[in-house]
Amino acid sequence: MTSMVATVDRIQAKATEFRPTKALLTLLAAPLFVLGFLAYTVYRVARLIVSWLWAATIVGWEAAAEARPERSP
Repeated sequence: MTSMVATVDRIQAKATEFRPTKALLTLLAAPLFVLGFLAYTVYRVARLIVSWLWAATIVGWEAAAEARPERSP
């Protein structure tokens, strides 16, 4: 029972410390954080796609160069 009372007391102490300004700033900052996270994720995916396309182009170029017959003058 003592731990329950202690828990209720801690909750009460936290509730009295509530500041609306901090809550408002948190609500304003959260979308910016999510936007930054999404932008970085899009950047990482785009970078992965571009690197795969570049590597595929190089491999295809090398395969075509090997398959081309030699020209004799």
